[in-house]
Amino acid sequence: MAFALTTYYHEGTWLAWLILAAATGTGYGSLLAITPSMMADVIDLDELNTGNRRDGAYFGVWHFIDKAAMGVTTFIGLQALDMLGYVPNQEQSLAVIWGLKTLYCILPSICIGTGFLVLRYYSIDLQEHRRIRAEIEARNNQRDVFQN
Repeated sequence: MAFALTTYYHEGTWLAWLILAAATGTGYGSLLAITPSMMADVIDLDELNTGNRRDGAYFGVWHFIDKAAMGVTTFIGLQALDMLGYVPNQEQSLAVIWGLKTLYCILPSICIGTGFLVLRYYSIDLQEHRRIRAEIEARNNQRDVFQN
């Protein structure tokens, strides 16, 4: 929501900018905090299903995709700036300004909204995670008894 509202930034709206920057920063910070937590839940579920702990593989693939996405989106963003007619250090036309607002406000809002809809189907809540961990611990304890 805050990303979408940033389309109202314009010269002289510094207070609105501060408020919306804080709101978008808080939301983005939450995203950075929750995704590793969710990955840990998925790794636990994978361990329960396969019997193997593959943290390194998950984190390796995650970070590879993350870095590749940063590179691709940077390239696309720079190409889009060129197509919009953006020229650095010059007054920009209204079309360029709205193109920038679309690229950096509206498009991220659509992506975040889509992600929110997808995450509504994420099924590992606290109760499910406790069940997964309990089953893993029980299996590990049983294995330890047979090994001793």
